[in-house]
Amino acid sequence: MSVVQTETEQPVAPPKAVVLELRDFSFHGSSENSVRFTDINLIVREGELIFIQVDPRLKSREFVSVIQGLKPATRGKVLFQDCDWEGNDHDRHFRMRSKIGRVYEGHAWVANLNVAENVTLPGLHHCVSIENDVQHWAKRFGLTQLSNKRPAFVEPSQLQIHQWIRAFLCKPSLLVLEQPMHYASSTMFPVLAEAIDEVRQAGCAVLWITNNPGFPDHSFDPSATYLRAESENLVAFGEGMNDE
Repeated sequence: MSVVQTETEQPVAPPKAVVLELRDFSFHGSSENSVRFTDINLIVREGELIFIQVDPRLKSREFVSVIQGLKPATRGKVLFQDCDWEGNDHDRHFRMRSKIGRVYEGHAWVANLNVAENVTLPGLHHCVSIENDVQHWAKRFGLTQLSNKRPAFVEPSQLQIHQWIRAFLCKPSLLVLEQPMHYASSTMFPVLAEAIDEVRQAGCAVLWITNNPGFPDHSFDPSATYLRAESENLVAFGEGMNDE
C-alpha cells in the first residue's frame, strides 16, 4: 500500500477591508484645469499605497474634495469605509471626514489663524490627546514646535511640513496627499516615506497624487499601485500595478 502525501494547504488570508471605493465614477469639475474622470472604478484597501500621476497642467483639488464628500460626483458613487456621502446626515459625514487626512494642493490655510492653530483646530474635535500626537509628528518631521506665525509669514517649505503634521494627526484611515513634496526639500522625502510606511502598517490607506511627470519611479515601492490619469481614465503602469 502506498501513501500519497499532500502538502498542507495554507489558509488564504481574507482581503483587507476596503477604505475607499470609486464605483462607476465620473467627475468633470467646475474649472477647465480640473482633472476629469469618466466611468472609472477604483478600490483602495487598508494599508495600500496608490499613486495617481496627473497631467502637470491639471489640478486635483476638486477631485479630492469629492473624495471627502465636499463636492458631488458628476455620476457614480464615492464610498468611504462602505458609506456614501449622500443625504444630509451632517454628523455622520463629519465623523467620516474626521478619518481622512489631507495635504492640499495650493491654498491650505485660514489666514486669520496662526499656523499652529490651523494645524491643531481640526484635531481638537477628534483626538483624545492632540498634544501628544502633535509632538510625535512634529518630531518625526524635524520641528521642535509648531509655528505661531500667520501663514503669510512662514516659509513655504515649513508650511508644507506643517501640512504633513496636520494630515497625520488622529490616526487617519485614509491619507490623501496632493503634491506633498511641493515646496519641501528633497532631503525630506525619505522622512515622509518612512512616516507613510508607519501609518500603512497600522492600516491606513494612502492616495498620493502627483503632477510631476518624472515621479513616481515605480521602483520606489514595488508594493504600491501606480496609476496615470489619461483621457479621463486611470491606466496602470510600473511594477506595482494591479487589476483593481
